[in-house]
Amino acid sequence: SSQEVVGQNVSMIMPEPYHSEHNSYLANYLATGQAKIIGIGREVMGRRKDGVTFPISLAVTEVKTEGRRIFTGMVRDLTDEKLAQEKLLQAERLAAIGQVVAGLTHESRNALQRTLSSLDRLELDLEGQDDALALIARARVAQAELQILFEEVRSYAAPFKLDLKYCDLLKVWRRAWDESKPALERKEIHLVEEVDDLDLECEVDELRIRQVFRNIFENAISASPEKGKIVLHCELTQIAERTAFRITICDEGPGIPLEQQEKVFEPFFTTKSTGTGLGMAIALRILKAHHGQISAGNVDASGAEIEIVLPRDAS
Repeated sequence: SSQEVVGQNVSMIMPEPYHSEHNSYLANYLATGQAKIIGIGREVMGRRKDGVTFPISLAVTEVKTEGRRIFTGMVRDLTDEKLAQEKLLQAERLAAIGQVVAGLTHESRNALQRTLSSLDRLELDLEGQDDALALIARARVAQAELQILFEEVRSYAAPFKLDLKYCDLLKVWRRAWDESKPALERKEIHLVEEVDDLDLECEVDELRIRQVFRNIFENAISASPEKGKIVLHCELTQIAERTAFRITICDEGPGIPLEQQEKVFEPFFTTKSTGTGLGMAIALRILKAHHGQISAGNVDASGAEIEIVLPRDAS
């Protein structure tokens, strides 16, 4: 409030090192006439009452009146402007990456198809030669992993437009679970749903949200022991004064170390021996496009917990 600052040294709204050096700046100007900021203006950092710093545009002017020298400072908060610039820069980067990857994916698809055809012909010629056929099988696996890599990078970088329709979230995540079953291999893991009698109709892009659930399920399965369960709990909540679903998906694995919980959603971050590390970054992008949220943490006892907050209505 004005009562808290009137009569106080202006350095109270400056972070270090400006806070400690402010008086020397002014004394130096009065002694030498050499201006470092007065009459110039520049971007600096300001400090809020709670100590949090934020970018500001600062313009300091000297006024002489009735034999007195007065200094005025005009401060403009640049936080929103900087965020907008970062979002624009990120969008431009993604668009550029998307164009490159789209071309790369197209060309690689042709090359991989030729490789596959060659492997098919070679497999026929080597019938009965088990060692050689085993090498061909390994080449097929490597080829499939490379194709997945290209597709995931393209999916992350390419711009997308949501195809919003009302659908039953229960059906969406059950289909995603069915699509995740190949990741089970020899594990005996079942999905436990805690939904009660909720009406789960939600306005979403079904394909994109299914992709989110599939990525989470596959990670949970990978982290889980040989036998156990993955628990999906759904309840109503609010986000930005709108009705939303809060969905948590918990596994029985070792959990996520605290220092990794924020990194989970960074592009190319992964703790698995295979994979691109783009799955959760894509999930974050999809949830943000739906005006939702996603976060990672741990269950009290053990295991990782992924929380999704998804508005019921997109509009």
